[in-house]
Amino acid sequence: PAVAVSLSPGGPAARHVDFVCRPDYARFVASDLVGSVREEHPGVIEIVIAGLSLSGLAAAYAATRHPTVFRAAVCQSPSFWWEQGRFAEELPAATPAGPEFWISVGSRETGAGVSHPPSGLRQELTQVAGCVYAAAALRTKGYSVSYREYDGDHDPDCWREDLSLALPWAWRRR
Repeated sequence: PAVAVSLSPGGPAARHVDFVCRPDYARFVASDLVGSVREEHPGVIEIVIAGLSLSGLAAAYAATRHPTVFRAAVCQSPSFWWEQGRFAEELPAATPAGPEFWISVGSRETGAGVSHPPSGLRQELTQVAGCVYAAAALRTKGYSVSYREYDGDHDPDCWREDLSLALPWAWRRR
């Protein structure tokens, strides 16, 4: 059985607070949200977390901090540029259980020196550079990583096409 759950960020300002490697938010997702899903759907055994852009950063953070909860993380154009690559700098070592990572990013996601509204969150690294750096750091720490750079930008159409590849990857048998 498969269940898809979409978690609303609570607005643009909340994204800049909750999705930037926040331990209590990761705990909420791993404990409260996943616990509710498992209560409603007891047949669900494996959990794959997914996100794009800042929520891709949040998904990766939750997966690395709660490796017994999440089997895999699908991170599309994840904002690994946050705080100059801080996610990659603070990675815990992988556990034998995983999780595995799908990281994809558009080859044209090359903007840097950008201020993101509404909070003014600063992006000093490009999306591509942040993803390359994080993928290498994950591998160094013992995680399995599938890295994909597609011809495109920070774009929902690109993410839709990529998701058609990422989901079968996430649900394949190990």
